[in-house]
Amino acid sequence: AILDRELVRASFACHVAVEAPGEPLPDPEHPCATPYPYARHGLGWMLPDADSSCGPEWNMNGFGHTGFTGVSLWCDPDEDLSVALLTNRVYWGRDREPVHRLRTRAHSLIVQEIHN
Repeated sequence: AILDRELVRASFACHVAVEAPGEPLPDPEHPCATPYPYARHGLGWMLPDADSSCGPEWNMNGFGHTGFTGVSLWCDPDEDLSVALLTNRVYWGRDREPVHRLRTRAHSLIVQEIHN
Protein backbone atom coordinates (compact mmCIF):
# COMPACT_ATOMS: atom_id res chain seq x y z
CA ALA A 1 0.00 0.00 0.00
CA ILE A 2 1.15 3.52 -0.65
CA LEU A 3 1.39 5.32 2.64
CA ASP A 4 0.29 8.91 3.02
CA ARG A 5 3.31 11.21 2.68
CA GLU A 6 2.50 13.06 5.89
CA LEU A 7 2.59 9.85 7.92
CA VAL A 8 5.96 8.98 6.38
CA ARG A 9 7.29 12.46 7.22
CA ALA A 10 5.97 12.16 10.78
CA SER A 11 7.57 8.75 11.28
CA PHE A 12 10.92 9.99 9.96
CA ALA A 13 10.63 13.11 12.14
CA CYS A 14 10.22 10.89 15.21
CA HIS A 15 13.30 8.94 14.20
CA VAL A 16 15.38 12.08 13.66
CA ALA A 17 14.20 13.50 16.97
CA VAL A 18 15.55 10.53 18.94
CA GLU A 19 18.73 9.95 16.99
CA ALA A 20 21.60 12.39 16.85
CA PRO A 21 23.56 12.34 13.58
CA GLY A 22 25.96 9.40 13.58
CA GLU A 23 24.54 7.93 16.78
CA PRO A 24 22.53 4.69 16.88
CA LEU A 25 19.05 4.35 18.32
CA PRO A 26 18.96 3.43 22.01
CA ASP A 27 19.86 -0.14 22.89
CA PRO A 28 17.61 -2.29 25.12
CA GLU A 29 19.51 -1.14 28.22
CA HIS A 30 18.67 2.52 27.57
CA PRO A 31 16.23 3.89 30.19
CA CYS A 32 13.77 4.83 27.45
CA ALA A 33 13.91 1.41 25.78
CA THR A 34 12.01 -1.58 27.07
CA PRO A 35 12.72 -5.22 26.26
CA TYR A 36 9.41 -6.99 25.55
CA PRO A 37 9.12 -10.78 25.47
CA TYR A 38 9.11 -10.77 21.66
CA ALA A 39 10.56 -7.43 20.53
CA ARG A 40 12.77 -4.50 21.52
CA HIS A 41 11.13 -1.11 21.91
CA GLY A 42 12.73 2.31 22.13
CA LEU A 43 10.96 5.62 22.61
CA GLY A 44 7.65 4.36 21.24
CA TRP A 45 9.00 2.37 18.29
CA MET A 46 9.97 -1.26 17.83
CA LEU A 47 13.64 -1.70 16.98
CA PRO A 48 14.82 -4.47 14.64
CA ASP A 49 16.27 -7.62 16.13
CA ALA A 50 16.64 -11.24 15.07
CA ASP A 51 12.92 -11.99 15.40
CA SER A 52 11.37 -8.66 14.35
CA SER A 53 8.33 -8.66 12.09
CA CYS A 54 10.33 -6.50 9.66
CA GLY A 55 12.41 -9.53 8.67
CA PRO A 56 16.13 -10.23 8.86
CA GLU A 57 17.02 -8.08 5.82
CA TRP A 58 15.64 -4.87 7.36
CA ASN A 59 18.19 -2.17 8.18
CA MET A 60 19.18 -2.13 11.87
CA ASN A 61 18.76 1.68 11.82
CA GLY A 62 15.08 1.15 11.05
CA PHE A 63 12.13 1.34 13.39
CA GLY A 64 8.52 0.39 13.29
CA HIS A 65 5.38 -0.60 15.10
CA THR A 66 2.73 -3.27 14.90
CA GLY A 67 -0.89 -3.32 15.93
CA PHE A 68 -2.87 -6.06 17.63
CA THR A 69 -5.16 -6.57 14.64
CA GLY A 70 -2.25 -7.21 12.28
CA VAL A 71 -1.25 -3.82 10.90
CA SER A 72 2.40 -2.79 10.83
CA LEU A 73 4.54 0.16 9.84
CA TRP A 74 8.31 -0.18 9.37
CA CYS A 75 10.56 2.70 8.33
CA ASP A 76 14.11 2.70 7.04
CA PRO A 77 15.50 6.24 6.99
CA ASP A 78 18.73 5.11 5.28
CA GLU A 79 16.75 3.81 2.29
CA ASP A 80 14.05 6.52 2.53
CA LEU A 81 11.56 3.65 2.79
CA SER A 82 8.34 3.15 4.72
CA VAL A 83 6.21 0.04 4.45
CA ALA A 84 2.69 -0.24 5.82
CA LEU A 85 1.14 -3.69 5.89
CA LEU A 86 -2.58 -3.87 6.58
CA THR A 87 -3.83 -7.29 7.63
CA ASN A 88 -6.52 -8.68 9.92
CA ARG A 89 -5.20 -11.38 12.19
CA VAL A 90 -8.25 -11.45 14.47
CA TYR A 91 -10.59 -12.62 11.70
CA TRP A 92 -9.26 -16.20 11.99
CA GLY A 93 -8.26 -16.07 15.66
CA ARG A 94 -5.75 -14.45 17.92
CA ASP A 95 -2.67 -16.54 17.21
CA ARG A 96 0.29 -14.20 16.68
CA GLU A 97 2.45 -16.56 14.61
CA PRO A 98 0.69 -16.61 11.21
CA VAL A 99 0.61 -12.82 10.89
CA HIS A 100 4.17 -12.56 12.24
CA ARG A 101 5.36 -14.94 9.50
CA LEU A 102 3.40 -12.96 6.89
CA ARG A 103 4.90 -9.64 8.07
CA THR A 104 8.42 -11.06 8.13
CA ARG A 105 8.12 -12.55 4.65
CA ALA A 106 6.46 -9.47 3.12
CA HIS A 107 9.07 -7.05 4.48
CA SER A 108 11.92 -9.36 3.47
CA LEU A 109 10.60 -9.62 -0.09
CA ILE A 110 10.26 -5.83 -0.37
CA VAL A 111 13.85 -5.25 0.81
CA GLN A 112 15.16 -7.97 -1.51
CA GLU A 113 13.33 -6.44 -4.47
CA ILE A 114 14.74 -2.98 -3.73
CA HIS A 115 18.30 -4.32 -3.54
CA ASN A 116 18.02 -6.36 -6.75
